[in-house]
Amino acid sequence: PVYKLADIPDDPDYFIQQHLPQIMAAEAWDIHKGEDGDEVVVAIVDTGADWLHPDLTDNCWQNLGEDADGDGVTLEFNNGVWERDPDDLNNIDDDGNGYVDDVIGWDFHEAITIDDGSNPDPIWGQGPYEHGSHCAGIAAGVTNNDIGISSVSWNVKYMPVQTDDGNNTVLYGIDGIIY
Repeated sequence: PVYKLADIPDDPDYFIQQHLPQIMAAEAWDIHKGEDGDEVVVAIVDTGADWLHPDLTDNCWQNLGEDADGDGVTLEFNNGVWERDPDDLNNIDDDGNGYVDDVIGWDFHEAITIDDGSNPDPIWGQGPYEHGSHCAGIAAGVTNNDIGISSVSWNVKYMPVQTDDGNNTVLYGIDGIIY
């Protein structure tokens, strides 16, 4: 027999995640964890994502084209909580992509209903809001942080894009994919 070492993360729920052994994730992590090379960003075009979740915040994509204050971040830890950098929320499309203050992604539902799509968090209390967060966690949750779950990748960033109205009605899916 050939014995191989496998890098096992310290996340407490790793051993109950049946999909990771099925796809041989531990063996793949021994080859590459995404720590070298270009940043990989996976768009989660869904119900938005709870980017404040401790297993999601650190791997949330930051659109540095919207970094208006030039400090190198669009998410900041202020007064004990994560928030979108208030100095970057200037009501200007700094990167010229047609979306004002899209510092971490875009919410197509809120852009239509309340004229501000800059926060792609879930619609809390309406329908299956957790689906986009669940998908973000599987694809790009922080792995090996001694919290919650392990994701398929250790170092992939995710871009939350909300296209659902909170009632499982995908209204803006094409727009989200194009974004």
